[in-house]
Amino acid sequence: MRSTSTVAFWWCLQLAFLLSVNIMIVYANNDDAAQSVGKLRSQAEVHFSKGEIDQSLQLWSKVISLEPTNDTNFYKRFRVYLRQQKLKEALADLTAVLSLNPKHENALVQRAKLNMRLGKCIDAEGDYDKLKK
Repeated sequence: MRSTSTVAFWWCLQLAFLLSVNIMIVYANNDDAAQSVGKLRSQAEVHFSKGEIDQSLQLWSKVISLEPTNDTNFYKRFRVYLRQQKLKEALADLTAVLSLNPKHENALVQRAKLNMRLGKCIDAEGDYDKLKK
């Protein structure tokens, strides 16, 4: 008959093995998710460059749902909305960019221009003042 410490040792070994397998699966899934987000980004850019704006918009929205804290994704979708002349949506995406990354200069410039275009001169002036600083 095996001693209690031997049985405990084997149980611990099996548990460690199962945990390591689960950790490897989690890391593999994270890599797959990162690759799929990268593929979606790439596809969105291709559709945008071909003028397939609706498809690009759908893909950027999907990317944003997967990475809601990536300011670059919002900036890319802003470009799509701008091309569609959906100015309120474009402005909302620029505001999202700046809430995630207040130092994003391009977003600030574009938001100032867009505010001017929408007749929001006071908001545009505020953005231009931030750019001066």
